[in-house]
Amino acid sequence: MVWNKKVRDLMPEQLQKAESRARDPRQNGGNVFLGKKEALLDVANFDFNTFLAVDVNPADFYKKVRELVWHCKTNGVTDSFSCKSRYGYTGHRVIDVGEFSMTEVDHRTHMAFCPLGPPVSDVVFSVKDGKLNYSVGEDDIKACEGIGNNGWGDSNIYIENRKLNKSTFLGDLMVHLLEAHDFCEGQGTRFRFDPLYNLYVLGMIKPETYESFRAERERLYNPGLA
Repeated sequence: MVWNKKVRDLMPEQLQKAESRARDPRQNGGNVFLGKKEALLDVANFDFNTFLAVDVNPADFYKKVRELVWHCKTNGVTDSFSCKSRYGYTGHRVIDVGEFSMTEVDHRTHMAFCPLGPPVSDVVFSVKDGKLNYSVGEDDIKACEGIGNNGWGDSNIYIENRKLNKSTFLGDLMVHLLEAHDFCEGQGTRFRFDPLYNLYVLGMIKPETYESFRAERERLYNPGLA
């Protein structure tokens, strides 16, 4: 079976399989991607409609998230550098880009795998020359092409908009979930990357737009915590 990439394009059998993996804490470093009371397709449709409502192209949002995350990961981590950042996290420097300050936290303390990729039960780990290696077993119903840097994550990023005095927090796997699958994770999950709030934090919509849509969204959809 050939999987489509976007959650909204999955067939019923594929959605069922992806939902099962999204609720498996082994797939996400001990956390879940989806709450017990919500359906994967409902979450994806709701978030996609958010972009339509505020008239923002999702691709522009995804691009900005990618640029900030990878700038932080590329410039903010050195194995020999250790400090306590201004946010209280130890280990990595703070990177300032325009109005944003970022730091990478929980670096390589966990591994999270895309729920539309290979099941974590098929991932085989080994250590050689002090480096972690992994291989993926055969799985004929997956949307991601293996793991690589596109289907797994191992650290989290803290981003502050100093101009707005607002901040956000995401796993580096979120870049892949957004770009490949239009998936921001479920309501109430630890790494939910709410598009409305984060469009606001990243300066892509005005504060008054955020406030006006926030109340309406809460009225329309709140499936409960994970």
